[in-house]
Amino acid sequence: MNFINGILQILSDLGFVNPQDVSALIENFDSSEADYFEDFLVDEDIVDKGKMLRALEMYYGVQSVDVLGEMFDHNLLVMFPKHVLLRNCCIPYRHEGQILTIITNNPHNDNLEEILGEYVSYDFRFCVGIPSHIDMMIKDFYQDELYHD
Repeated sequence: MNFINGILQILSDLGFVNPQDVSALIENFDSSEADYFEDFLVDEDIVDKGKMLRALEMYYGVQSVDVLGEMFDHNLLVMFPKHVLLRNCCIPYRHEGQILTIITNNPHNDNLEEILGEYVSYDFRFCVGIPSHIDMMIKDFYQDELYHD
């Protein structure tokens, strides 16, 4: 089962999406400018971010995190180049001992651990977040006047 069908099944099972609307939602997404299905659903007010995060958590089997309003550790973000974080839709969240928690749109991305491992030698724990929100937080951090290249 692909991601779109899987997330729609979960949203439908939870009563957040009407099963009769599934085909129309897929068609509307295909004709939209959204890069990610989960962004489309939230941006079009089909589900709110809390419901989307709950469905993502169930789909991936990992903790979800609402990145909006989170305070991210400057020292963690500067360990990775901006383009790496944006291209892989991920943001470092917390550091505990040898474990670095990363919020990403796809915790099942097999390449992510290897890509991030080129910059740090931590073990990674992955959480899931909404892609456009992760993107926004990365861009906000790197545009902040306190960030210096």
